[in-house]
Amino acid sequence: MFVLDYRSKLPIYEQLQTQMMKLIVGGVLKENDQLPAVRTLAMELGVNPNTVQKAYAECERVGMIVSVTGKGSFVSNPAISMQLYMKEKFKELKTLIQESIEYGLDPNIIINAVTAWCEKGEWDYDPTQSSH
Repeated sequence: MFVLDYRSKLPIYEQLQTQMMKLIVGGVLKENDQLPAVRTLAMELGVNPNTVQKAYAECERVGMIVSVTGKGSFVSNPAISMQLYMKEKFKELKTLIQESIEYGLDPNIIINAVTAWCEKGEWDYDPTQSSH
């Protein structure tokens, strides 16, 4: 169910969190489905249980899953999960944009980069080559 890329710069717990969101939004994991126990998943993946626990905690923090003491972790409502996850991602995006502007990046460069990405479906925008 979960596939890790050990060469990725993305931490393992974030890889698990991202994959869990994709499984929930994609309908593979449905509301009230029970997730594997932390220790079980850690053994299957060959990672420290604390790594899996961190992924589960992050997923719970944004509302993707709920933990029931003594019973395990379960998928929450996928629609609510997606809304909460997107709200979290937009907060991160807002922070990145604010920091970029504080460091002197022209807001138009950000707008052009995002527009180019949305139109082409890939990130090949080079702000140093922009004539805007």
